[in-house]
Amino acid sequence: INGVSGSRFGGRGIDPIIRGQSQTRLNVLLDGAYIHGGCPNRMDPPTSWAALETYEEVVVIKGVQTLQYGGGGSGGTVLFNRDSRLLASEQDGFHGRISGMATDNGINGDLAADVMAANETGYLRGIAQYKSADNYVDGDGREVRSSFDHKQAGFIAGLTPTKDRLFEFTYERNEFADALYPGAGMDSPEENADIYRLKFADRPAADWLSDIRVEAYASDVDHLMDNYSLRTPPSYPASHPKAGMPMLRATPTDSDTAGGHIIMQSQSGSTSLNYGLNIQNNDRNAVLNNMDSGTAKSISFLWPGVSIEQAGLFAEAETKIADKQRLMYGLRLDYIRASASKADDKPDVGPKTANQLYQMYYGTQASDQSETNLGGLLRYEYDFRQDMVVFAGLSRSVRTADASERYMNKFAMNPLLQWVGNPEIKPEKHHQLDLGIGQQNERVSWNGVLFY
Repeated sequence: INGVSGSRFGGRGIDPIIRGQSQTRLNVLLDGAYIHGGCPNRMDPPTSWAALETYEEVVVIKGVQTLQYGGGGSGGTVLFNRDSRLLASEQDGFHGRISGMATDNGINGDLAADVMAANETGYLRGIAQYKSADNYVDGDGREVRSSFDHKQAGFIAGLTPTKDRLFEFTYERNEFADALYPGAGMDSPEENADIYRLKFADRPAADWLSDIRVEAYASDVDHLMDNYSLRTPPSYPASHPKAGMPMLRATPTDSDTAGGHIIMQSQSGSTSLNYGLNIQNNDRNAVLNNMDSGTAKSISFLWPGVSIEQAGLFAEAETKIADKQRLMYGLRLDYIRASASKADDKPDVGPKTANQLYQMYYGTQASDQSETNLGGLLRYEYDFRQDMVVFAGLSRSVRTADASERYMNKFAMNPLLQWVGNPEIKPEKHHQLDLGIGQQNERVSWNGVLFY
């Protein structure tokens, strides 16, 4: 898709880039759930937890075209969608697919299974994928450290008591092992995530409410990095009392996310209204440990007990203003609270607490912070032909700072190597203008967009 690219830190997990914007400037949802990774360097971006063979579609929304998926999203939104109900309605009984592939440069094997048992009252779907990759050799014959092993399995259970009503529960487990990262000072011998989802959808027989969706999710990510399990560790420099000895470091992290949303739709004349609520809470911990003695001795609390809570209200409408013309408009209000519970904790062998570093660099210390952010959207669309649309859009989106931008606390003897967040960092405000045209039919699909 034009305007969309990606980057990756190792052999797994492509981090999307839309209009030059990435990371938390994009809203990335895996079947309705936000997954925040465990690595401050994004060894495990949200996309790395999406076993692609188990999703029906990936939807890419460039820029701000809707307000319903959360605050921010100035660069766009990426949705990894499953539609188990549609698969169940297409065929009763037991059905599914099994696939496999391998390459001679990188992926040794990629096996996936997706099976379902369904009838008119419900379905049970099982998904699994196993992927093993070696280092690959680039075009100049150089071996690139990129190997990993990935196991993923889960199930989706749905009840469909009526054709319009759905209850669904999903559980999936992802495990990665021996993941190598060529551009980092550490590799990841172990990381895993448990993901839970609950969904309810209905089309009530009410004049004021035509559709309702309620979704909740939770994810628990555990991530371990070190510089000695999968590589030769560096040695202490000649000026150090331990000169020549291996410098062993390990960083265990965890990132727990829970949230959900309620989205309702109402119809009044030529206007369709979507409105609802999003909530999200992310708790993150990361510690840099000295492992020289074989026992972990903390040097820095990289994420010192970080908690970021978000709650947002939104309402957006689409009004048909003429036979071929539509106007979309809406507002979004988000409230954010952020804190770092371990900012005053003294590490075992490190000389400074997080608050001491914040004070050194910014003249402030971590305290409970809050923000109230306002976003909005105004968009006009005109059907130039049956298969061609012309559009213009104005938007405002506000992105709160992430855990690393606010609270990162990486101490190093060399000040140039220190990585310190600002606990009072202000939110990012984006005001965008979009102008574009696009055509889509059975033979051709193209679009062109100017944005500022």
